[in-house]
Amino acid sequence: MIEHPFFWDIVLIVAIMPLLEVAILRDNYRVLSPVTMFFFGNLTLYIIPYLGHFYISPDWRLNLLDYHQFSVAFHVLRCFLYTYCIVMIPLLYRLSKSQPVVMVLDYRQIRNKTMFFFVFVCFVVIIMLGVGVGFSPALMIDRAIHPREYTFVRAGVGPLTHLYFGVRFVLMALASALIFLSGKSMFSIFFFVLSAFVTFTGGTKASFILPLFMLVVVWQKMNWRQKSAFSMLRGTILFGTAGVLLVLTGFLFMKGHREKVSGLVDAAVQAVHYHKEPYYLPLVIEHFPWTPYYTYGQIRDTFLAPIPRAIWTNKPNVGLWAIYFRQEFEPTTVFYHSSTFGCMAEAHMMFGSLGPFIYGIIWALLCYKLYFYMLTSTSFFKAFMVGTVSFWTYLLLRTGFLEVNFSIMMMYMILGWVFLRNIHTVYNEETEDGEPSPEEPGQESLYGDLSSPT
Repeated sequence: MIEHPFFWDIVLIVAIMPLLEVAILRDNYRVLSPVTMFFFGNLTLYIIPYLGHFYISPDWRLNLLDYHQFSVAFHVLRCFLYTYCIVMIPLLYRLSKSQPVVMVLDYRQIRNKTMFFFVFVCFVVIIMLGVGVGFSPALMIDRAIHPREYTFVRAGVGPLTHLYFGVRFVLMALASALIFLSGKSMFSIFFFVLSAFVTFTGGTKASFILPLFMLVVVWQKMNWRQKSAFSMLRGTILFGTAGVLLVLTGFLFMKGHREKVSGLVDAAVQAVHYHKEPYYLPLVIEHFPWTPYYTYGQIRDTFLAPIPRAIWTNKPNVGLWAIYFRQEFEPTTVFYHSSTFGCMAEAHMMFGSLGPFIYGIIWALLCYKLYFYMLTSTSFFKAFMVGTVSFWTYLLLRTGFLEVNFSIMMMYMILGWVFLRNIHTVYNEETEDGEPSPEEPGQESLYGDLSSPT
């Protein structure tokens, strides 16, 4: 067995905290909650790669680290996760006293918006697949099937790429709402599957789990039935397992032909070794002692990142990846490669040794606010925001909050606000005798829950 520093307290806190969440919240616990997603992200990015390296199959990158470098990585993770838990546990007790409500929407409005937005998304997908390949039908189809082979096309068209990904979040939120408002009709289910297929087109591996994730978030706001915390925990395990299988399927689909990934087991091994964050975390701290200039540079680049090169032709390289990490660690990698050195690397570059503590507090407050909206809000836009940011938890843990990620999330929120802010919320008190109108057949099963919301 490879000698390594003690880190089982980190493993235990990642395993126990989701169970503690269930015990504290009880009836207010929700499937795939922001807290659950936070610990799932850390489990995927750090815990599983380290455990796999030490006890199952050594990873060639981690083999290059020595005892001291592992100690540095574990110290940072320990400070980050302990701070998060110290702040989050009192907030969970506060959430346990919240009064959850059910969100009921206008059926006709959702139906009309969903149909319109489906056409709009198809138009955006066609434009996105065609840009950079001359709108050649053969190349567009090949790009839809093998998107990883065309990542170079994204250089210089950042805003269009972000719009392309953002509208899919809105579409899946609307398609999910339509299912429950229509009484789970065959048409609405078919339309959801068709919309999900559109989100897969030319997307990333995460696109395979987006439809399921958004469906779960909307379901809990629109068609909630009070269940025990144990039942909801089983739901999290069930949906989490389905999500992992979908991600591995996406991994197999997108990388199998190029890297000879032969099955789901092989895809799982490749996915574990795919994460570079456990390796680069101690190296970033070692090679880049913190200075205030790093903080200034990240704040500056966060404002510069959204400006497209089509407007600013001489725009300099921005971001930690292009300015620091690439030339130090991966100089042969193409410039349009995304930086995945981890949120903890960003925390170090922003605040030095205080980074894990500050980011632990930020993550706890973010998860609390999302959880609060998940329980108490009747706004469809806020439900969309919860689903989008919670879904992005893993990606934010991989890449950080700032630079291009900040502009991407702002674009997603703007898209949601533009298209979803005026969706009407219908209440039981507004209907005569507590019954929905005949024109809204799918809402009958929902109104019964509003007399005593749970």
